[in-house]
Amino acid sequence: MSFKLDDIQYNAALKLNAEYRYHYFVESAKKGLEIFVLKKEEDDILFLETDENEETISVLPVWSHERYALNYAEHNEIASGYHPQPISLAVFLETWLPQLRASGIEYAVFPVGENDCNIVTDTDLQKDFDYTSAK
Repeated sequence: MSFKLDDIQYNAALKLNAEYRYHYFVESAKKGLEIFVLKKEEDDILFLETDENEETISVLPVWSHERYALNYAEHNEIASGYHPQPISLAVFLETWLPQLRASGIEYAVFPVGENDCNIVTDTDLQKDFDYTSAK
């Protein structure tokens, strides 16, 4: 159940800096009760890599609305052929975060360009969603 998003809101959010987009992501995902990842085929979810302290980290890009995920897929070569896949917020927080924690996956929140986003841990996301789960 995506939240309603008009063109003015859509364009304004794309112009925000990474920090403001992160807060927008959290609040709008709470409103819509789902997040979006990019998927190519049955089990082919888009993961990116980033270098952090001379270590390569796998990151899962996430968005709060289908239009933002689609915008990324259309404007970034690495996401060519991928399409938005909704995940309920509850399933994401209760299932995805704990399962990906073991792999050391981090999250690229609302990326709009190649390196234009906040990268956070599952702990950060759980805290910012005011979510408590058994670890």
